[in-house]
Amino acid sequence: MDNGEYSSGLEGAFSKYLTGTNGKRLEQRINSSQWKPIDFWKVQEPVDGQDVYTTLDLRIQDIAHSALEKQLINFEAKHGTVIVMEVATGKVRALVNLKRTESGEYIDSYNYALKDNIEPGSTFKTVSLLAAMDDGFIDENTTVNVGNGVWVYAKQRISDGHGGGTYDISDVLAKSSNVGTAKLITKYYAEKPQIFLDHLKRWKLFDKMDIELPGITKPRFVTPESKRWNPAALASLGYGYASNINLLQLTTFYNGVANGGKMLKPLFIDKIMKDGKLIYQAKPEVMVSKMASEKAIKMMTNALTKAVEKGTGKSIFTPNLKMAGKTGTARFEYWLPGPMKYRASFAGFYPADNPKYTCYVMVSEPNTAKGFYGGTVAAPVFKEIAGKTFLKTPQNIEKEMLVDRKVNLNTMVDPNVKVTVEGKRMPNIVGLIGKNVIPQLENLGYRVDYKGVGRIKDQFPTEGTMISKNQRIYLSLQN
Repeated sequence: MDNGEYSSGLEGAFSKYLTGTNGKRLEQRINSSQWKPIDFWKVQEPVDGQDVYTTLDLRIQDIAHSALEKQLINFEAKHGTVIVMEVATGKVRALVNLKRTESGEYIDSYNYALKDNIEPGSTFKTVSLLAAMDDGFIDENTTVNVGNGVWVYAKQRISDGHGGGTYDISDVLAKSSNVGTAKLITKYYAEKPQIFLDHLKRWKLFDKMDIELPGITKPRFVTPESKRWNPAALASLGYGYASNINLLQLTTFYNGVANGGKMLKPLFIDKIMKDGKLIYQAKPEVMVSKMASEKAIKMMTNALTKAVEKGTGKSIFTPNLKMAGKTGTARFEYWLPGPMKYRASFAGFYPADNPKYTCYVMVSEPNTAKGFYGGTVAAPVFKEIAGKTFLKTPQNIEKEMLVDRKVNLNTMVDPNVKVTVEGKRMPNIVGLIGKNVIPQLENLGYRVDYKGVGRIKDQFPTEGTMISKNQRIYLSLQN
């Protein structure tokens, strides 16, 4: 999560619930260092704040964090983000932002998912082609000739990097054809770009999201009213340039496709409790009730599934879990001299035939000598998260956690042990008493989020994970 940034986000947004009321009493000074209470009947007792429960799932958060960190290290990337959203509710089950420090460690210090507007590249082709599908301009039988993979439109050179001849629509998406996408979008919208842009507006991609966390950016697009608009701008928009958008909004779009065309607001707060009583319970909030026709949504889902089975995402294909998604490989700061910089992405959902989760992975500035394509760098993170969150049941995962950590919540003999952090690695604190451990961690300079009371049932980061001061630690407690 966002170290400092995220804490001020959740805690700031809900401070009126969390803060409580300070106690007051009258005291008389006896000497320079002593006071004695007076007027006991006028004592105002302190009132505890309310308990805010986030939508984050510690198990999924742990899986996402581990998968992303491993890939960032492998590709020596500058930073990365993972968002996992529950399809049916819009609840954000994992949000990971990791940035490389000067020492080479990866820490959670900035909320890229909300605060960075980027040109998304090819993951945006799903948006563009869904618009054309919904307008009835294209369907499964539509074909486009991409020639040798190079096309000049309005003096702008558009390239796929490879030839292909004639593609159908699923090929355009599966093979991530810039030329094919640009040809289709300009063919049907060049004379009426506003119709294309109206789809984006209807899908709330122009709006600043109204969510529980502060600091989210407002997307920006090059439009006919912009100074940057030119005949080639529409083509660029089609395949993910001439735009700036945050990853949470793109995740929300993909989640809408996964949800049969119903776009839900991302939720970060699950419920608020006070003295054991429910004060607030989050419910799914519909942003767009029908993004596109049922036919268009089904067509897009099939195309995204093919992209994993036979296209640029085929490296993560497995017969054990049907996944749908789109790779993205976007250049940025391409107008500056020096080596090219890339963002590798993968956006999708799983299982494809009955979606449970939507996941967006972005890895920024990988070492290009090791790889930079979305299918190579970002897609494996998606696959690991999908496999570990869906192919194992929560009951089995919980049993594995307890076995791996060699603890039994009922038989821990030393629950009051002193907590120490050695070698900047997270200790195993499962089974210890929360009210004893939490102050110790905070005194060591860590930020602690927890839910429940009693002993620690689960922890994130897990034992042995590298941690840094001011990092946020998540604990699940039970009696």
